[in-house]
Amino acid sequence: MLEQIHHDTDSAGQCRAMANEVEHALKECAIVNHPKFGRIYAYEVDAYGSYYCLDDGNVPSLLSLPTSAR
Repeated sequence: MLEQIHHDTDSAGQCRAMANEVEHALKECAIVNHPKFGRIYAYEVDAYGSYYCLDDGNVPSLLSLPTSAR
């Protein structure tokens, strides 16, 4: 939208860089190996390697997100 509507390529590039950084962080830190379900997204993670797994009440739920391709 920034490029197409506002012709702001600098801001669009900054947004893409931030999106790439967030995607990389999620792949590195948010996918954990659950003993029963395998690789899943953790609901919460911290800087010490701990994580908390649960599903949220939203639709679609966290359980519906694929992690096998990541």
